[in-house]
Amino acid sequence: MNKKISALTIENVSTNKELFLALLDNEHEVELNFSGIQDMDMSGLQLLISFMKDAEKKQKKVVFTGDLSVNVQRTIELCGLVKHSCEQAASLAQILRAV
Repeated sequence: MNKKISALTIENVSTNKELFLALLDNEHEVELNFSGIQDMDMSGLQLLISFMKDAEKKQKKVVFTGDLSVNVQRTIELCGLVKHSCEQAASLAQILRAV
């Protein structure tokens, strides 16, 4: 399944949740490319944390790729998840696995 996501925000959290659940049901490995995600708020971050926990329970592999936009980086920093800039999606995946 290849669907482009431009934002992980409160406005689209329900749609993205359905998409993420479908991916976990239908794929053994899920790649989430952050290159096209330009905006993320706290709801989007919570959805990602939930997605990572669901993937772990279902023994699915999740890989984050691409660069994080400035807005996504800012949300991560404001939430206190990192002390320094987090520019790569792979780094975000490691952070969220530890939450």
